[in-house]
Amino acid sequence: MPVRLTRSGRALAAAGILLIAVGVALDYPEAVALGAGAGGWCLIAVGWVAIRPALRADRTVPIPRVTEGEPVGCVLVAHNAGRRRSPELQITEEAAGRVLQLRLPTVPPGSTSRFRYDLPELKRGVYRLPPLSIDRIDPARLARGRVATGSGTTLYVHPAFHRLSRLADVHQFSSDGQTTRPAGGGTAFYGLRDYVTGDDRRLIHWPTSARAGHLVVREISLPDATRYLVALDTRRAAYTTDSFEEAVRIAASLSVAVVRLGGRLELMTTGGGLSLPVSTPRRNAPIAPALDLLAGAGLTDTTMPIRPGPTGDAFGAALIVGDLPDETLTGLAGPLLAAGPAVVVRVGSAAPGAAALPGLRTLTVRTSAEFAERFRGFS
Repeated sequence: MPVRLTRSGRALAAAGILLIAVGVALDYPEAVALGAGAGGWCLIAVGWVAIRPALRADRTVPIPRVTEGEPVGCVLVAHNAGRRRSPELQITEEAAGRVLQLRLPTVPPGSTSRFRYDLPELKRGVYRLPPLSIDRIDPARLARGRVATGSGTTLYVHPAFHRLSRLADVHQFSSDGQTTRPAGGGTAFYGLRDYVTGDDRRLIHWPTSARAGHLVVREISLPDATRYLVALDTRRAAYTTDSFEEAVRIAASLSVAVVRLGGRLELMTTGGGLSLPVSTPRRNAPIAPALDLLAGAGLTDTTMPIRPGPTGDAFGAALIVGDLPDETLTGLAGPLLAAGPAVVVRVGSAAPGAAALPGLRTLTVRTSAEFAERFRGFS
């Protein structure tokens, strides 16, 4: 156990050294005796706290995933394996650079006690809580010994999100009112088109191909599950700290709406390094994977292109959240609109919006609450 003197202990030790030096120099044995006594008290204090306590403590976080603004409840389990009642100890908890010190009451021998406490309110993020530290202090408070106990815990503080009730309507029509291109993997006939490399040969419509003189395939509508791309712009130059948090909350709202709708979600950030593959479609699917990713999203200085994943499916809709300039949106429109309609949510921008492009719609908002309100009529 690492042992160090407290401020009082260091002052007493310095006074003892000074008294011994003065006593030796002036041939003053009383001063030497006082200095030796001060040093002796410091040694006794160090020996007192150097004894490792028979107490073992571990912290658990019953709910390791919370939404920003919610309290983080912790449970401290302390077990006294000794034959005597444990002394009152000090527990040190560190979270997000802040130190929380708790007094641990005495625990009877051979028994286990549980104590509940809350961490200070944490901002959105992924936190690694280190093991607890038990501080043992002598009665004179001259020395302190610290030992780590228990194990670390990973805590996810998710962004807040809003319920969106009209998400299913987004993919049905483009800005010109025409039905959008159907997403793949469905069961109902939609139409015919020319064969392109990579198409499933089982979908070739041979009678029509024979009449046309080239291969024609059937297109399928009513997909088993609509696929949505949610892309979050993370360029540092595009945001203030507050506007980026609002953008993350909007991306979280869209992602949760897709999962609860039973759609297939593909989530990515423009900074790269953070992406969620296409999820398995089912209603009431867990939303934690998407929110875990967004909890760790941060501003970046690099920008990766927004591209559909390598699944070959069309999109029900591409939902882009950020403050992308018009020229960037124009460059993105081609590859994205080839797979489905796109909705751009511009956060904190005073610009009127991107140029009108088929299938591309733009919504400019200041906050996530404003987005949730306007999205009901927008979709």
